[in-house]
Amino acid sequence: MNLSQELRYSQTFPPLDPVEEHLLNMLSYFWNEGKKITVLQAMRLPNTISNTTVHRRLKSLQMKGLIELKASNSDNRIKNILSTQLTQRYFDTLGRALTAANIEPSNSKVFEH
Repeated sequence: MNLSQELRYSQTFPPLDPVEEHLLNMLSYFWNEGKKITVLQAMRLPNTISNTTVHRRLKSLQMKGLIELKASNSDNRIKNILSTQLTQRYFDTLGRALTAANIEPSNSKVFEH
């Protein structure tokens, strides 16, 4: 079983499908860089996934406790996507697993909350 499958089927974290994993990894780039990302921006990121699918998966990640959607202070229609403590633990676990397997992450930084 590969590392992502181990995390996907872990009892510690809610089960994630491949699209949710992909979205979470893309979101982590923004969080790691200290950038904000909105739902609308996230829907435009993966050109291989429909906007409807991205929106559904964001809602699913929210229900699983892996992201928080918070209204912008300047416009309640704009929802920022925030990481949660569970997200931090997920990426910490992934980082440790990559280190233990002696695999270099594709991005030199592992998600920092």
